[in-house]
Amino acid sequence: MSLTLLLLPLAVSSLPDTFLPGPDGVDYIHVNKEIFGSLDHALDIYAPHAAGPAPVVVFFTGLSGMAPGWAYSGLLTHIASWGYVVISPSALLYNPAETYKAEWVEPVLQWAGEHLAPGGSLHSSLHPDLELDMEHLYLGSHSSGGHVAVEFLKLGCHDVQALFLLSPVDGFDPFGLVPIYCITPGELLPFQTPSLIVNGGLDTVPGIGPDGGLFPACAPVDLGADRFYRALGGPTLLVNTTDFGHADLLDELEADANQWLSFCKTDKEQDRTAYRQELGGQVVSFLRYILGECSLLGVMVGDEASGTGVATENMWKNGMEAACGAPGCSGTR
Repeated sequence: MSLTLLLLPLAVSSLPDTFLPGPDGVDYIHVNKEIFGSLDHALDIYAPHAAGPAPVVVFFTGLSGMAPGWAYSGLLTHIASWGYVVISPSALLYNPAETYKAEWVEPVLQWAGEHLAPGGSLHSSLHPDLELDMEHLYLGSHSSGGHVAVEFLKLGCHDVQALFLLSPVDGFDPFGLVPIYCITPGELLPFQTPSLIVNGGLDTVPGIGPDGGLFPACAPVDLGADRFYRALGGPTLLVNTTDFGHADLLDELEADANQWLSFCKTDKEQDRTAYRQELGGQVVSFLRYILGECSLLGVMVGDEASGTGVATENMWKNGMEAACGAPGCSGTR
């Protein structure tokens, strides 16, 4: 299935450009996993309707990759409108332990590259002169998808240029019952790449009951954003969106479902549309900053207001100020 998505500004034009829809319309393709073929994950693909080579963003979803990419369509469409092809794999029935090993990712990317290339079975749904630049990959994730992104980089750099993690969570389960982790506290990860982490201030609060209630938070303190921030050895920026929760970046229907279930903590008084716009703007600013638009640093680190009304707290390390125009990954085999 494919369709073209048109973006409308969500706020006044006084916002920085990267927080507004980009110059390109967006084509959307959904691909189901193959029953008899080699593709073992469903794919949601958001591509700019534009000519020329486009870098690829691989976005790993939450719930151990079970969440579908279309649940993040607002965010992923925003990214794609700025010239990036976003490929989001998901699988409803897949062994979580195998998901976290990330060995399945490379074959999925190879399949996507072949079928989205000119002459491939999916290319007719895209701009006729669009080409995927598979030699310049960017990794993104939400929640436990951050575990997958990190494990993928531990296998090798794979032409990855930068990494962004949205409310990342380490571990097999929030209870910590199964000791499968991508990070060892006190040790740096064996790769370095420019990284952005954006977490919600409510991530560490249980959705039901007070602290220590029946269910843990969707991003427990010892498994969440701080754990990833400490473990990343490259230039890293951490943005804490103080008033928002773990699932507030999802599209409105899915975010409403989370609010009704109280699965992850949320504040129903907050403007989730503004939050999605803030996240889209932060991600696009980061990606373009890494490619050389150094003027974007001010809004990234909070020296300049984004204009969305979303409150943030910012910290960074390892020379993020010097990371402009310095994409790439090193340190793994």
